[in-house]
Amino acid sequence: MVLSPEKPLPFSIVEITGLVAEQEDGSLLLSASAGRELSPPLREPKGEKQWERLLAAPASREIFRSRAAVIAEIRKFFAKRGFLEVETPALVATPGMEPYLTPFETELIDPGGRRRRAHLATSPEYALKKLLAAGFERVFELARVFRNREALGGLHNPEFLMLEWYRAYASYLEIMEDAEDLVRHLAKTVCGRQSFRVRGTTVNLGASWERLSVAEAFQKYAAIDLEKNLAAAELRKTLRAKGYRPAESERYEDLFFRVFLNEIEPCLGRKSPTILYDYPAELSALARRSERDPRFAERFEIYIGGVELGNAFGELTDPAEQERRLLAEYALRKKTGQRLFGPDQDFLDALRTGLPPSGGIALGVDRLVMILLEKERLEDVRLFPAGEMFKKTTT
Repeated sequence: MVLSPEKPLPFSIVEITGLVAEQEDGSLLLSASAGRELSPPLREPKGEKQWERLLAAPASREIFRSRAAVIAEIRKFFAKRGFLEVETPALVATPGMEPYLTPFETELIDPGGRRRRAHLATSPEYALKKLLAAGFERVFELARVFRNREALGGLHNPEFLMLEWYRAYASYLEIMEDAEDLVRHLAKTVCGRQSFRVRGTTVNLGASWERLSVAEAFQKYAAIDLEKNLAAAELRKTLRAKGYRPAESERYEDLFFRVFLNEIEPCLGRKSPTILYDYPAELSALARRSERDPRFAERFEIYIGGVELGNAFGELTDPAEQERRLLAEYALRKKTGQRLFGPDQDFLDALRTGLPPSGGIALGVDRLVMILLEKERLEDVRLFPAGEMFKKTTT
């Protein structure tokens, strides 16, 4: 198609033939001799979808080049430390059993028509621990994980990129150091700086990271002595004294997170990142109990600008205790009317075979990219946000 004398429509893809000459100021001058339209647009992008906005504003594509750079640097970081990158299944027989998670359920049908129940993985944790039991001492994965009943935007997306790594013979304290080193490394190599605006506050990733126990945080921000409130009855009474109206049916976990989400989480990681450690054991089904105080577990979370970035454990290696906790989660799922599936017996067999003392963490890559690029929402750093894909689809 030869170009007409009229100006091509916006977003037309055209080919221009001519001579290119460099001018004195270094700029290039094209003397066109011919041109043709390669792909005339049949519609003008409305800017409603991410890919349309990227077409209209080419500079915004740098966001996704930076995202790719973050992922590439993550791989380099772990390769230099002797970690093996692995790939575990996204389609699994048994997903995570945590009562607060709702997995996507599907069906596996073989050529003979036999049907098997299947799920999309909520985390690669079970599979990665099986690899620890198999003799791999340092493993990591950049895994696509799936969680239903998640918000379609803001800090959530039903499908997201999870970085998980595990180290045999390492404590959760060493995993803390790994995480701190990784985040600082990415800030320096990809962004060339350490200070970032995160949800209205400036956070210095290069400063000393605050380490705060959960009990200290409850005392500091909510004036609650958590050690005296480790049962539902006591915490319910304390909340009522503070003006909350908890129902008798609310479990300890519900009560805990009422206070945590309202009074504590927004205060974490405001000047430098916060590592919040030693959660009540009741809230940590896959973590081993603290040797200092068995009422608490070796679990920590990372917060930057009030945003939860990662969740880590000193891993539970006792198969009998792990099975007991998983069955307790099964009972709770049944009581609350959720979809039921039994414990991953292959995972329990791995523990029975022998899981070395180890530590591991799950870190949200989308949220990390959002922080490093100073964006407010996950949809700003995802090429195809779920909120756009499913905006007009309902059942």
